[in-house]
Amino acid sequence: MAMFDEMDKKISGWISAGAGKAKDMSESMKISGLIKEEENKQNEIFKQIGQLYFVNYADHAEGQLKKMCLKIADSKASVMQYKEQLCALKGTIGCPNCGAEISSNSMFCSACGAKIELPRKQQNGKICSNCGAVVEEGAIFCTSCGTKIVAQSTEGDKKSENNQSLEEQDLVKSEIEQEKICPQCGKKLEIGQTFCTNCGTRID
Repeated sequence: MAMFDEMDKKISGWISAGAGKAKDMSESMKISGLIKEEENKQNEIFKQIGQLYFVNYADHAEGQLKKMCLKIADSKASVMQYKEQLCALKGTIGCPNCGAEISSNSMFCSACGAKIELPRKQQNGKICSNCGAVVEEGAIFCTSCGTKIVAQSTEGDKKSENNQSLEEQDLVKSEIEQEKICPQCGKKLEIGQTFCTNCGTRID
């Protein structure tokens, strides 16, 4: 019996030691989590300090801070260039007010509601006379408001169109002269026909 009692004591001791170690490990993990949480808070505050400094004092920075601000400015310019390239591939633009990605034909930003003003030099294609949206070359109707797109002709195009119109008028006139219509019933007559075969009217 004494032997069994001794074994029970040992087992109880092992269990107590194991429970103590598990408790210590749990407490250790909890403290480690709290440390990580505070370090993340610090990093976020450091980040905010850096952003605040860059926005307000980058132009007056000196020494190492100036070099770091210049690197950030160069990086921002690169990001902007990459975004423009990406938008060009996707047929979108960035809202100048909030930066949201929207369709290149948008008149207003779908994210912030700001009116989109596109510089004329950046506009490709025709301009809708009703809403001002940019439409692709060859489009017949505006994709923003549905207005029919009138071709924007140059002076040379207008002269060409006028000449073509005169030629078409001469062609129609010639066809009318070649064709004769009965003045009484309106039936088409053959060239050289003296009387209408439909109503008998004499053709002068």
